[in-house]
Order: sequence, then C-alpha cells, then structure tokens
Amino acid sequence: MLLEYPNIDAFFFTAGSVYGGCKALHQLTTRKKYTVITFDNSETTQDFMRKDIVTATIFQDPYLQGYRSLSTISDYILFNQLPEKEKNLTETTIKIKESL
Repeated sequence: MLLEYPNIDAFFFTAGSVYGGCKALHQLTTRKKYTVITFDNSETTQDFMRKDIVTATIFQDPYLQGYRSLSTISDYILFNQLPEKEKNLTETTIKIKESL
C-alpha cells in the first residue's frame, strides 16, 4: 500500500490490526515518520509507543464497559430492575508516550 500511495503519512489501527500494522511500520527500511493512532491500550501498543511507532491511543476501559453491561442485564433479568440512566458512559482517555 505504501508503494502505491507514497504520500500516506498517518494510520489509524483498531482491534487486531494494531500489532500487525505497527510491526510492519517498525520493520520498514525507510526512516519516514508516520502519525499512528490506535484504539487499544494493550502491552503491545504501549511497547510500540515506547519505540515511537504509535503516536497516541484511545482507551475506553473495556473491563468497566463489560462489567457494567453484565451488571445491567443481570439486574434486569434477575430483579426486573431497569437501568437508572438511558446511557451509561465510560470515560474515554487519549494516552501518549509520556502518560504511560
């Protein structure tokens, strides 16, 4: 893709593409600097941030998202209790190398 579109200077990787995309950029023989934004806060993503491959990552606390979802549906099924709010949002954080 980079051979066909050499003007590309930024990437956005989500889910399973984070590791493969960052690994490919890390292995490039060119020294071109790319802006790379990801949607993940795994150890692998943090490692690529330390290597200056990932510029920033968006983090939404997947543990809390899953916990709240299961808690809400369990309360409804077991106790016929509706959620207190229509939307139950989690905090979104943008992390950079300096905030690891």
